[in-house]
Amino acid sequence: MFPIPASSVNSRHAICSSLSFRQTILLSRMLSSTIICATFTNGKVTSTQDVTGSALLHTLTSQPRRIQKLRFSAIHVMELQPLLSLLETSRMSSLKELDIMITHPVGMDTIVPSVPMLDLPATRYPTLQVLRLDGVATNIDTPFLPTLRHLVLKNYPGVEKCLILTDFLLALSRLPYLEKLELSRFSNIFATHGQQRMRPVTLPSLKELIISESLEHTSKYLQHLCTSSTTNTHATIPAEAPGKYDFGRTFDRMLPKYKSTIPVLQQISYVEVNIVDGSTYQLFGMTALGATLVLEIDMSIASAHESIAPAYLYESVVRNLDKVLSHSPVIAAVFNGDLSHMRVLSWHTALQALPQLTKLTVIDSAEHNSGVRTLCKALAEPAAASDDTRKHVCQQLEVLCTRGAAYGCSLLDEVADCLVHRKSSCATLKSLSIQLRGVKARDDEAPVMSCKAVIASLVKQCSLQILS
Repeated sequence: MFPIPASSVNSRHAICSSLSFRQTILLSRMLSSTIICATFTNGKVTSTQDVTGSALLHTLTSQPRRIQKLRFSAIHVMELQPLLSLLETSRMSSLKELDIMITHPVGMDTIVPSVPMLDLPATRYPTLQVLRLDGVATNIDTPFLPTLRHLVLKNYPGVEKCLILTDFLLALSRLPYLEKLELSRFSNIFATHGQQRMRPVTLPSLKELIISESLEHTSKYLQHLCTSSTTNTHATIPAEAPGKYDFGRTFDRMLPKYKSTIPVLQQISYVEVNIVDGSTYQLFGMTALGATLVLEIDMSIASAHESIAPAYLYESVVRNLDKVLSHSPVIAAVFNGDLSHMRVLSWHTALQALPQLTKLTVIDSAEHNSGVRTLCKALAEPAAASDDTRKHVCQQLEVLCTRGAAYGCSLLDEVADCLVHRKSSCATLKSLSIQLRGVKARDDEAPVMSCKAVIASLVKQCSLQILS
């Protein structure tokens, strides 16, 4: 593969001698049938190759300093130890990226109670910037690879709790260049007994935080990882058992009680409430500078929730928005889901948390329901305020767009009534866009034109789209 200088022979013998004879044979067999992506450097020439494991083993043991990137995929867990031994005894001074994915057998009778730990001392990997570990544990101690920029830890398979959570947080705080952190189904490795009191740690360079863990661990991470107002945060949790709590409060429970560790939350100006792929309830927020906060509840594996109507769950999420966004300066909002369970009180509770709202878009995924009608009533009827007065919600609302579900021309009467009531309290809309479905062109043409004329006199811009 590459010529071996005489000075490299001693390095090869030193590495191979650190492995037992059995480990060397296992490693050779494993790597001989494995295709590994590796990037090598030779002076000013850099090349990326898919090489056979046996050829890579030759380079690992002879010229490890020439390797810049390594990606091992689909390594069986039973063959992991020889590979770890080789990595732990090599000194790859040019390695910038290391990606290891381990496959594990499926079945209760093949659970691995103890998974070997990967040690990557900074003295042997002084330039490592990207570390992705899937299905393998790593000994995160301080100081831990201070040059890291991206750290991805996924799918810890063992049942043994090998690391103290406070030690992990402390190690993260000593990664001054860390820009991306991803934790996915990895937190079972952390023990909490016997740990010191957790204090928030600051990650000043972090640009992206991705968490896919249990509700308990997600809340802890968001509480103790202090990020900046420009950090993009994406957190996903699996749904819990139905009836255990008010489903709509899940997003609030994901966030820390004191939200100072998530400054992006205080600057969200645009928000969406979505149902993604029919099974994930999503709260998407974005600041004026483009930083995002995405919170998700994954229902795909929650078979017990199948008997609960999605519209009921969606209404619960919307109704509890005030728990999350009460201090966010939201000026634009999109509600995209099944609105068939939305009531006037539901809309009032949600919209009262958005006093600065100027643009509201509603996309109704139901076939036939009253979601937009109840929205019109909520915008028309004053709601009880905290000072015991009654005021129209969203006094600064200027733009209203409705799309989706089938509504007849009778909706236009309710829209007109809403506009009249809001105009009486100086809460006049400037732009209105309505999509109607199920309108019979000949029978409804006259009343539609009449209502449109009334609406046009109450707003500066009016768009009416009629679909068959």
